[in-house]
Amino acid sequence: EIIKIYIEHILGYSGKFIRIVIRSWPVILLLICCSFVAMVLYEKIRKRKVDICRKITIVISIVYIWILTYMAIGARRIGSIRNIDLVPFNKEGGFVYIVFYATINLLIFLPLGMLLPKLFRKMRKLKNTVWVGFGVSMFIEIAQYVLACGDSQTEDIIMNTLGCYVGYKLWNVFDKKRVHKQHSNV
Repeated sequence: EIIKIYIEHILGYSGKFIRIVIRSWPVILLLICCSFVAMVLYEKIRKRKVDICRKITIVISIVYIWILTYMAIGARRIGSIRNIDLVPFNKEGGFVYIVFYATINLLIFLPLGMLLPKLFRKMRKLKNTVWVGFGVSMFIEIAQYVLACGDSQTEDIIMNTLGCYVGYKLWNVFDKKRVHKQHSNV
């Protein structure tokens, strides 16, 4: 029974995410086009080529930031709710809901932890990536409070930051495998 409820929550949230992406496709397409134009201009001005892997990472990052911002703020009715919940993991709905909600928050920030060190050398230190994840999460929670478009919750900050940490660790594993593979091919 608990697993069934958990799966229903996941499917419901996945459907919401897919609807947001579908609704946002014109903006996402515009962001992708603008990103490529900016990269072409950068290459012309700097007289340096940007490798295709980096271009794809930049585009994925821009689309991810758009979707994250839209899900956290844009898809909500401004002025509808303003709450601060300082007690973490104290949700109505019981254990299943808390685990589901915490897992979703972790997964939402996992890409940020993977993209930051891929894009910026300074983010290749765990501490820097985690602090940025914490800062982005704080920004979202403060924006939700100021705009009165959601509950500002400490568990969101905790799980988002943890998601960024896990994303960094995954990037670190994949990056070490990539570097090891390059050295073994030489």
